Amino acid sequence: MPRTSKVRLTAAYIAGLEGEPGRNLSFVADSQLRGFGVRLLPSGGVSYAVVYTNAEGKRRWYSIGSTKAVSLPAARRQAEQLLARIALGEDVAEERAKARAKRKADTLGGFLRGEYLDWARANRRSGAGAVESLVCDLGELENMRLADINALAIERWRKGLLSAVAKGRKLSTATINRKRAYLSAALGKAVDWNLIPENPARRTHALKEDKGRPVRRLMPDELERLFAALEQRNEEQRAARRAHLAWCEERGLPFPWGSPDARFMDCGIPLITLLLHTGFRAREALMLTWADVDFERRTVRVQGAHAKSYSTRIVPMSRTLADVLNSWREQCGGGCPFVFHENGEPLTDTRKLWYDLRKRARLPKARVHDLRHTYGSTLAESGADIETVRSLMGHSVLTTTARYLHSSGAAKAEAVARAFDSPKGEVVPFPAEKQK
Repeated sequence: MPRTSKVRLTAAYIAGLEGEPGRNLSFVADSQLRGFGVRLLPSGGVSYAVVYTNAEGKRRWYSIGSTKAVSLPAARRQAEQLLARIALGEDVAEERAKARAKRKADTLGGFLRGEYLDWARANRRSGAGAVESLVCDLGELENMRLADINALAIERWRKGLLSAVAKGRKLSTATINRKRAYLSAALGKAVDWNLIPENPARRTHALKEDKGRPVRRLMPDELERLFAALEQRNEEQRAARRAHLAWCEERGLPFPWGSPDARFMDCGIPLITLLLHTGFRAREALMLTWADVDFERRTVRVQGAHAKSYSTRIVPMSRTLADVLNSWREQCGGGCPFVFHENGEPLTDTRKLWYDLRKRARLPKARVHDLRHTYGSTLAESGADIETVRSLMGHSVLTTTARYLHSSGAAKAEAVARAFDSPKGEVVPFPAEKQK
């Protein structure tokens, strides 16, 4: 509750007022006009205001403006008008708040954070992440009204992102194109809801990308270091668990963890093995249940509800993966339906585990998703046809799968050698040279 006093407000009196930084809000009421006065703000500022009690019995404030920007007579006249509306039952502060919210909702930033975010969360699996990625880089578009956004404004926004790249910020062409796609999707939904007549982003074009860039995969030596790191981490956890078990036994306390003699101390080895031997996306792996694992047929199923393509797919298990998951199931028991869980709920992400492994294995730029790339590239190099690779990886279009079919430099070198090199090693002349 602000401190309140009552005086006859004059221009000279107001000129001598100032807020006290760090002190609570205080209010100086005008003795001539009930409900009108000045507020001394904790920030040090002073503003004219009207105070009243609404129909619900709540005390409300309506700020008229700073005493430096508004004269006392003008503030008094506006206060008289406001108090007349209040006497008729209006809640002027609530009406202004609603008007401000509506104006904010009319801007791109307000639209994205409001109705569009609610829709994206309900209808798109990664919708909230896409909105967050877009909002953090809106720049001048954020406060523009939806109706004022045009193709030129979008081009200027994208130019700003490219300028950020030139200044050293790590934004790839693919990332900028993705943000443009997110913006286009949001504006397209605004068209569907009759908020704007057309989608201006459709009048812009994506930046040129290097489509021939090979996917990042882990090479044999990197995989060797990765699994060595997994084993090292597992053994360190085993040693710590044994030490804790001894400590509990000495004090007669119950031991809260599993046996230190178990094969796996946590889900690290099973999870990484699954990702590498199935090519699952991280979310697909984390949402996996034991009902999706068929040890008899040696298959693992990705449910459509958790797949990026919304299509259920069944992937065969290697003998190594079947052995690892079978051991993991025996350790976990039947208490939780999820293969990888924590306190009965599925794990939400792999970042903490992966950062630790990446540091141990000296793989500073490797991502969890690179395990999926490794799976696809290994399938392609083993001779699997493009449709088989597409089906196993759950790609919607063959264009995505085709990236894996030309990722092997060794395969390219072998093809060139087979076509142009002599078995004996001498230089083979071209047909034109033979004719001479």
